[in-house]
Amino acid sequence: MKTKLSLSMFFIFVVLLILPSHSMAHTHLETSIPEDGETLDTLVEEIILEFDGGIEPFANIEVIGDTGEEVELADIHVEQTRIVIVPSSPLASGIYSVDWSIISEDTHQMEGTFSFTVTADEVVEEEITEVVEEVKEEGDTPSENETEESINESSSDSSAPSFPWPVVFIIVAVIIGIFIIIVMMNKKK
Repeated sequence: MKTKLSLSMFFIFVVLLILPSHSMAHTHLETSIPEDGETLDTLVEEIILEFDGGIEPFANIEVIGDTGEEVELADIHVEQTRIVIVPSSPLASGIYSVDWSIISEDTHQMEGTFSFTVTADEVVEEEITEVVEEVKEEGDTPSENETEESINESSSDSSAPSFPWPVVFIIVAVIIGIFIIIVMMNKKK
């Protein structure tokens, strides 16, 4: 009996070793735009977080200004390994902290914080608005058809989250191991 039990335990151990090693790893923040500690002399219109593994299609993101107030966000778009954060209005001069919390594909909750500084004045934003208005007056704006095509192209680029296969493989291996142990115990009786 001990030999059969040892054999089944060895089988379970081998199956767990065969599983991809990345299934046991947690997802971490790989890069961000802006980077942690970076100082920018332009307004920030979006913040991008890039992770080293897959993430679930939801995230908890807070952008806090140097006054301690939370920045209003227009959109948080979660893709397979990336989050794009769009503030309601571009971030002007100040120090900003980004607090993030995600669930990785391996179902572990991960969180972190990074900060950056913006030294651009609001005057730059007004100048940009003036330039955009001048371009519109010159007739260089895209036609409605071109705008609709670009919207359709960008909406079709989103990726569906991937299924957590490593977790399924672990569960199946454990079930098989339990089944083998039960069969062996019943044979002894």
